[in-house]
Formats: sequence, structure tokens, C-alpha cells
Amino acid sequence: MGLVDGYAIRKVKMFNDRVYLSKYRRSYWLGDKYYKLDHTYYFVDRDTCAFRLNFTTTLNLEYEDGGFIHEIFYQCLRFAQYCCGLDCCQTANPYG
Repeated sequence: MGLVDGYAIRKVKMFNDRVYLSKYRRSYWLGDKYYKLDHTYYFVDRDTCAFRLNFTTTLNLEYEDGGFIHEIFYQCLRFAQYCCGLDCCQTANPYG
């Protein structure tokens, strides 16, 4: 998966919950605890996508102050893209 690969437990705190991947030109948030508090990179005019992590992955990813992270959030362009996996797929053009 890339975002959460590894053997060590990842401890996420408020200032390291967002990962920007330049290949996809999009930010990913690990969990929803601080997602909407990120006023710099959270865009209200985009659609929010949630990718549910499997049980094994959630055991290795938790908030520093307690609680496991169950989802990865990201955003897609409204009306132009839709959520598919951990990516945004292009919406078909209705005009041809």
C-alpha cells in the first residue's frame, strides 16, 4: 500500500497525520481525528473519500494519545472525479 507499510507501530499526532504524495498531487490523512482541523489542505468544495484499512493494518497504526486509526481520508475534485480505492478516477464526460 505504501502509505502505511512497515513493521513498526506508527504513532500519529496532530502535526504528522497528513501525507502529501506528489505523484498523485493529493494529500492523505491518517484517520479522521485531525482531518477537518487542517484548514490549509482541507477543501470544502471537494468530495471526501474514506478508505477503510484492514484489521492487520489498524493494529500497527494508532494516535499518539490513544485509539487506532481505521481509515485513510483524501479528497477528489467534485463533479470531475470519484473515489476509487486510494485514488481518484475520472468521471465520464456526459458531453462526449
